[in-house]
Amino acid sequence: MRILLKILLVLSSIYSFGQDDFERHFEKLETADTLTDSKVIAYYQSKSQFKNDDFFIYDGTLINRLLDNSFLFKKNKAGFIIYKLPFQNSTEIVFSKNENYLLKKVEYRSSARQIRGTSKEQIIIDLNNLSYIGLFTYNSVQSWEFDDEENMIVYNSACKSLMNIEDDFLTVHTLCYENDNFRNECEECISTGIYVIKGDILRKVKSYSERNLSMNDIEWIDSFCLGMSIDEFLRTNDKEVQEIPLFAYGYDSEEMGYEIINNDLRQYFLVVKEKEIVSVFVMSPEIDIHGINTSWTINEILKRYPDLKLHIDLITHWEYVFLKDQSLRLIFKTDSSNRIGIYGNDFEEGSIGLKEENKTIDLIQVVGKGSN
Repeated sequence: MRILLKILLVLSSIYSFGQDDFERHFEKLETADTLTDSKVIAYYQSKSQFKNDDFFIYDGTLINRLLDNSFLFKKNKAGFIIYKLPFQNSTEIVFSKNENYLLKKVEYRSSARQIRGTSKEQIIIDLNNLSYIGLFTYNSVQSWEFDDEENMIVYNSACKSLMNIEDDFLTVHTLCYENDNFRNECEECISTGIYVIKGDILRKVKSYSERNLSMNDIEWIDSFCLGMSIDEFLRTNDKEVQEIPLFAYGYDSEEMGYEIINNDLRQYFLVVKEKEIVSVFVMSPEIDIHGINTSWTINEILKRYPDLKLHIDLITHWEYVFLKDQSLRLIFKTDSSNRIGIYGNDFEEGSIGLKEENKTIDLIQVVGKGSN
C-alpha cells in the first residue's frame, strides 16, 4: 500500500521556509553590552579567532552575563559596543568580496517517519548597519515509500545556492537536483538572480530566464513588481486596498483585482492571476514608468515616439498607444463623443491624425506575461 501522501504531508510541515520573496528585510543586531575597560577588551580579543582593527568576534560567555553565544565587538570612540549574533559559534565565518559584509553558514537537520533532511542557512552580517539576514542556500531531502509488493522506493531531492556580494549587489546561482520529479526543492532555496542591498532591504532586481539563459531586469513599481505574489504584496503594503472587479479595467472577467489607495487618492490597480501580480494600471502622476507618468499629454508622447498610432480597445472603447519595447499601454478613457484621434474607414488600422493634443494619460498599464 502506498503512503506517498503521508510523506508529502510530513514534508510540508517540516520544510516551510519558502524563498520566493522578491523583497526581504535585514533585522537589527541586538545590543548586549558596552565595554570601555581596556584589560577586559584585551581578554576578549585574545580569545577571538576573527578580528580586524574595527571589530572582533568572540565565542562564549560574557563576564557577569548568562549569555553563551557569538558576539560582535564593534569599536566606537569610547571603547566597544557588543552585539549578540544570530549563531553560537563563529567557525567558518568569512568576508564577502565586499568586506562590509560577513557570511556565516548554519546547518539544521530534521527527521520524521520515512523522511530525513538537511538545510543550510547563509547568514549575512552587515557591519555598517549592524543588521543581519538569513537566506536558505541548501536543502536536501531523502524520503521513501513501499509499493504494493513491499519494495522500498527511495527519493532524493536537493537544491544548492552559490552566492557572493560585490559592492552592494548579491548574486545568487541556485542548482536543483531531483529524481522521478518527486519534489522541486528549488522552492526551498533562494532563487537565482541579482539582488541589491539598500539599507535594511534586500530587493531582487534581476531574475534568471531559462528560455534565453540570461538575467532579465525586474520592473519595480512603487514597492512591488510583476511576478510578486499578492500575499507578499499584502504582507508588506501599508496603503488602503479595495477589491475591484477586473471588468472595471477592461477585462472580460468578473474576477477581482486590487485597487491601491493612498491619502484617499487611487495610485494603481493590480491584476492578479493564480495569486501572482501579472499586470498593473498606474493612475498616480507621482509614479514614473520608464520616465512617463499620467501628467503626459498625447502630444508629448507622439513627440517622443512619432511612429505611434492611437488605437481603440474593442472591449472598453478607450483609446490607447502601445510601447512594445517597454511593454506599456498608455490609455485615454475616451468614447465616441470625445475621441482624440482621427480614424479612417477601418479604425483597426489605427489613427491617421490627432484632433486633441492636450489630453493627458488616464492609465499606464504595465503589461506582463499572462495579463491579457
